[in-house]
Amino acid sequence: MKTNIILVGWHENMTKMVAKRLALGLELYYADVEDLIEYYLTNKEEDIEKVCGKDYLEGLKSNIMTEISNYENSIVYLPLHIFVNDENYEKLKLHGVVVFIDIKNKLIKRVYEKDESRTDAEKRIDTLALENRIAICREVCDVDVYVNKQKEDKAYKSVKKAVRKYYLEQLKREK
Repeated sequence: MKTNIILVGWHENMTKMVAKRLALGLELYYADVEDLIEYYLTNKEEDIEKVCGKDYLEGLKSNIMTEISNYENSIVYLPLHIFVNDENYEKLKLHGVVVFIDIKNKLIKRVYEKDESRTDAEKRIDTLALENRIAICREVCDVDVYVNKQKEDKAYKSVKKAVRKYYLEQLKREK
């Protein structure tokens, strides 16, 4: 049976907090993909992409996915912008339950409406890109937990319940 739980979400702070809390509650190791990338690289992604190119950055992310897929008994926080890649997903799915913390599309638009530093066209492009990533996650993740509001406690309870249900279904199938 899969021993890792990989939490993917666009609202990074909430997803990270849910992952940490779940790791504590289930007594599992906590891994943060962004921290792993930061560990390997002391620069920001934009700087790495400028100096080394996009292929290098994507290769690094892929190597980190391979490393994470070898973990056991772990809760892994994975930001949406790193997850959306078919190769990454296949590696993770082999050793973990991939849980997507989903939200209403209205929340996506609200985030970009507040950003006054970008033009309306840029906001529309960002919104469409994010909606596309979310659609992919809804399609490929093992568990899709829908959270109406960005409340950590409610999200934590919903994720815990969904993961428990997933594992119970897997146990029934194995018998």
